[in-house]
Parts: sequence; C-alpha cells; structure tokens
Amino acid sequence: MKKYAIPAVILLAILALVMVSYGQPQDREAMRERWQNMSEEERAAFRERMRERGFGARLSREDQEKAVKEIEAQVAKLKVAIRVERPQGGFQDLSEEERNKLRQSFTDRRNALQAIVTQIAALQGRTQPEAEDARFIIINTVDLKPIQEMAEKEKAKETAQLLARMATRGPVRGFGRRPGGQQ
Repeated sequence: MKKYAIPAVILLAILALVMVSYGQPQDREAMRERWQNMSEEERAAFRERMRERGFGARLSREDQEKAVKEIEAQVAKLKVAIRVERPQGGFQDLSEEERNKLRQSFTDRRNALQAIVTQIAALQGRTQPEAEDARFIIINTVDLKPIQEMAEKEKAKETAQLLARMATRGPVRGFGRRPGGQQ
C-alpha cells in the first residue's frame, strides 16, 4: 500500500492544479463584466499588460487536451522513476552502474515534475519564461508573506507590491486565505 501512496498523492496534486487552472465562476463573471465595459483602447492596454506579466492567449480545446495528455505521459514517467529501488545500505555500497541508474531515476523524476508544472502553467495561460535558465515553480503563497514583510520593513515599496500581487493571483486571495478570512 505504501508504494502507491506517493504516486497517489502526486496524482491528486496534479488533479487539483488542473482544476484550479480553470478558475472560479464568480471571477470569470466579474472579469467578463469589466471587459464589456472597457473601450477598445483599454482592452488593448489590458492585453499588453497581461502579456508583460507572462499571460498568453488561452489554449484551444485541442491544445488543452494535448497538454493534459502530456501531463498524463509525464505522470507515467514519474511513476516509473519512483519505483526504482533505493539501496538499503548506502550510496557508497553501490556499483558504478547502480549509481548511474539511481542518478538517472532522480533526473527522470525531476524532469517529469518540471514538464508537468510547465504543462499546468500552459493550461493556466502562462507563456514560457524567456530566460534560458528560467522555469516554472509551484510556490505556496504563504511563503511569500515573510519576504513581503521584510520588503515593507526595508521600505522597498515596489518589491512589496509585486509580492502582494503574486500572492493574490489565482482563485485563493491573500496569503493562504480564502475570501472572508477562512483558511
């Protein structure tokens, strides 16, 4: 039973992320109303701001299905990488071939997770980071709160505002709290 715990947790986390990527209906309605009240110039400026923030165009239904299939393929690779037996003794007790196999399984696991995160970001409408070494990460917005507080303490207003905007993205507003103060 324990050997299925990690893959099951990973699958549940991926499912939750995919569900979150479709947003909340109230947010969509409010955004639709604001969009309808905008002039063409305001819409163009809004589109440009979203592109600057890393939001691309919405994926078509076929592209969404391709992204989900890619996530499923990466989950299968992740399951294979997780099933590699870890040595009982220690890393030093392994032969060079066994060490290389273990290193490769760690690399495969890391690559599969990064591919999953990238596909989820695409489903959310994010564009691929332009910098060569840039990549998407999953972060708990609660982790941003101490950094924001430090920025405010050091009077780094722009940094504090940027962190506050990052923390309020997505369906959950604020640092780990739902609207109305619920956890």
